[in-house]
Amino acid sequence: MNEVGKIFEASQQITSVFSNVATIMGVILIVIAVIEFKNNRKKVFREGEQLLVQNSINVLKTFNESILPQIEEVKKTYTSNFKLIRKTNENKIDSGQRLEMSPNISKNQQTLEKKMIWLAKNKSGYGHSLTRLNAFQSI
Repeated sequence: MNEVGKIFEASQQITSVFSNVATIMGVILIVIAVIEFKNNRKKVFREGEQLLVQNSINVLKTFNESILPQIEEVKKTYTSNFKLIRKTNENKIDSGQRLEMSPNISKNQQTLEKKMIWLAKNKSGYGHSLTRLNAFQSI
């Protein structure tokens, strides 16, 4: 039994050594995992920021190349359409009087002015531009 006891004691020591080594390795692996997790989190955050910056650049490019020229075109078209509509309807308005929303102008003239503005905006694509601008803002 003496030899069995020695073998048992030796196996306990070997098991204890393996246990200590495994514990140390486990702690080292946990430290490495935490460091990797932090590095990956920073990397994902940077990638997200880069994606946001690139998206902002793309949005501004689209706004500059598409929406701004369309707004400028609508302004020009609106002005010419309004002048044309006003000229067409000038027999209904005192041509020398400037139509504004003021108490000096009759209710009929104010209504006619609103209708002319609406027609000019509608013919110039004003609503379409505002819809595109609204859709652009929600990006």
